[in-house]
Amino acid sequence: MVKTFSSGRKLLFSLIILAVMVMLLEFSASLYLRVTNGYDGEHFLWHSYDPYKNVIPSPGYIDTRGVSHNSVGFRGRREYTTKKPNKTFRVVLMGGSTAYGLGTMWPWLEHNYPVLKDADTLGPLLEETLNSSAPRDVQVEVINAAISSHWTHHHLIHLNQTILKYQPDLIVFLDGFNDYFFFEESHDQFASYPEKSHAVEIMGDPTLRSLAYANAWWLFRKSALAHVTGRAAQKIGYVLQGTHERKPLDLSAIQPAHKKVFEANVLKMNQRIAAILKADGVKGLFVLQPMLILERNRRGMTDHERELFEFNVHSYLPNYEQFMHNAVPFVNESMQRTVTLWGADYLDATNVFDGIGEQVYTDYCHLTPAGNRVLADFIATSIRPQLNLTSKAIALRPPSRPKLTCKGRFDGVRIQD
Repeated sequence: MVKTFSSGRKLLFSLIILAVMVMLLEFSASLYLRVTNGYDGEHFLWHSYDPYKNVIPSPGYIDTRGVSHNSVGFRGRREYTTKKPNKTFRVVLMGGSTAYGLGTMWPWLEHNYPVLKDADTLGPLLEETLNSSAPRDVQVEVINAAISSHWTHHHLIHLNQTILKYQPDLIVFLDGFNDYFFFEESHDQFASYPEKSHAVEIMGDPTLRSLAYANAWWLFRKSALAHVTGRAAQKIGYVLQGTHERKPLDLSAIQPAHKKVFEANVLKMNQRIAAILKADGVKGLFVLQPMLILERNRRGMTDHERELFEFNVHSYLPNYEQFMHNAVPFVNESMQRTVTLWGADYLDATNVFDGIGEQVYTDYCHLTPAGNRVLADFIATSIRPQLNLTSKAIALRPPSRPKLTCKGRFDGVRIQD
């Protein structure tokens, strides 16, 4: 006689089998992320939500391939006190992903730099080169507070929210690619920022879409299986998007539009940043970052970089390369004139790699360790005079006198510490 099971038992057995399969798939996905993505068992994403800046580097984040954040979210494991140590010249590096030190965004073309290790990013290399030539009585400390995908209005928020509490002597702003070259007249620093989409979707009107979105986003950050599946779906979506019509840009129209948009957004934000720094007695250094699209005639470009460059040019609309070359002089003149009025300095680093005979780019704007070292040396030339001034100020500072204390009685009066 064949023994049969009730419908309830069959359902229970099916659920157990399903649960075991999901657990095995979750374990496999976790193992896959550990091997391929440096997953540390805790952090799927390098960034976290911030109500003021949209995204911030996740505090305590670790990518086992060589990327880490401290407890505040600054790049690297070193912790910093808000009170600056004595005889220390503290530099804070701000900017987007180039300053942060992101690996390549073109893994199908660039295989050597999936990530950039902490020690190979701009912050530590700038600290190293400054300390190598600093006066003996000055110790330079560089905090990498850059945040990938940030625009200049985020710097304004970040300064007031966090950075000025760390008593910086000088702040370096390395920007350009993220938001300096918009030419759509409808562009607005705050309204046009794309990374606010998660918060808008979840915190907006309570619809079935927002409910599904919130749950999917939660799973994407909590489940290895959901994370791997979501990443695969994103890649499929990019492929299905196909190519768009590649109509050449009308330079006669977009060049004036760019000037208008730049002045109303980036220039205005940087002017306010420079004013705040002057009021707080902090030196500002604004740097226009290197970008691959500007490197066609660069002396010393490697064959591999030429391949990256050609892909970069063809990924944009026709005439975009010419637009960028036309826009840079205007950006330089506007920024130089504006920030120097408030006591800040300005550097154009778009030609810094001319004559360098090794690979300095990993994609459209992210740099190799060699590229970061060249850029660090270039930026350091503008900072060194400040170190000499700091050394002179230390030398002129009167020596501290020990506090005299006395215990006991004198003329019937109790003397206390």
